[in-house]
Amino acid sequence: AEFERGVSGAEEEGAYRRASAGMAGAVGEEMGRPPVGRRRRRDRLTAAICSLLDDYSMVSFVPLNITDEESIDHVLSQVDHTIQYGEDLEVRGAEMADDVGVEGEE
Repeated sequence: AEFERGVSGAEEEGAYRRASAGMAGAVGEEMGRPPVGRRRRRDRLTAAICSLLDDYSMVSFVPLNITDEESIDHVLSQVDHTIQYGEDLEVRGAEMADDVGVEGEE
């Protein structure tokens, strides 16, 4: 049911902040606490990266309903667009234009 409804920008931002805070906490717990100076620099860097991601809308969420084929197609098209799938493929029939000679040449 949660995946079927639309997600507002505020909900997206809240989810992103909760996820990034959870990741930062997990890393700190696994490796032990770094010295205070290093922790402050890391915290400033983390805040700067989060600000950059927020300012330029570099992170977005696409709702997925696995029972809806249109929802799956939409997610796949977003992924294809993001990774630019197919942009480096050869155009079919391009080699035919090279085989055609200019009139009068032999």
